[in-house]
Amino acid sequence: MTTKNKIFRNLGLILFAVGVLLGMALIAVTIWTDLEASFFDSMTASRGDDPLKTLRCPVLMTTSETGTISATFENTTDKPIELMLRAHVTDGFVTLMREVNTTLPLEPGEKKTAEFLLYANDRAYRWLILARVLQARHYPFPARQAACGVLVLDVPFLTGNQLFALTIAVTVLCLVGGIALWSVANWPLRRSALAAARTMGALVVCLAIGFFVSLSGAWLIASLLFAINLLLIIEVLRQTMS
Repeated sequence: MTTKNKIFRNLGLILFAVGVLLGMALIAVTIWTDLEASFFDSMTASRGDDPLKTLRCPVLMTTSETGTISATFENTTDKPIELMLRAHVTDGFVTLMREVNTTLPLEPGEKKTAEFLLYANDRAYRWLILARVLQARHYPFPARQAACGVLVLDVPFLTGNQLFALTIAVTVLCLVGGIALWSVANWPLRRSALAAARTMGALVVCLAIGFFVSLSGAWLIASLLFAINLLLIIEVLRQTMS
């Protein structure tokens, strides 16, 4: 292997490693926040008959912004209704909560989104905001509830959504660029190099699946995929370093 190819090979491995670390960090954050949220405000959780599947929360917030969580509700009956909504949010400590109550009038067939504000001072453990939203029972609709967590970072000049999008972009660029450089350095790909490239590709796919699963709130499945990713990382190291 020429000196130029060795440089490309090492640079490709470094870029790929950075992408993998960022991808694993994103998955770990979403798993951690959802896991913490699942234990938050257990009394309200016990009052829900069904999950509130429309609850949407940002993954990240920065200390300089006000965040928002939202949930969408639809009146599928032929009569106007008024839903009672309650949100509990950590108030500086995981054992303290502030409560927000509101009503949401809905005409027949109407769909509306209710929003609740999050503030940097809400965070518990200095990093995490936990929230749980309950829609009270209103015939024929059962009581529904869901919870989520938001990681708060002290990053200037960026919002949480901008930081999240930037992290995803850097992750994708590093993964794709790393594989491309490594493949160029080892071209043509022979048996061992081809096997390593396939394992790297499998790791990228598994990272993507784990990321989207973790965003859906299925933290148990995401945890299993996280463990599979760790095994793939070990295999990539074995194949590329041999």
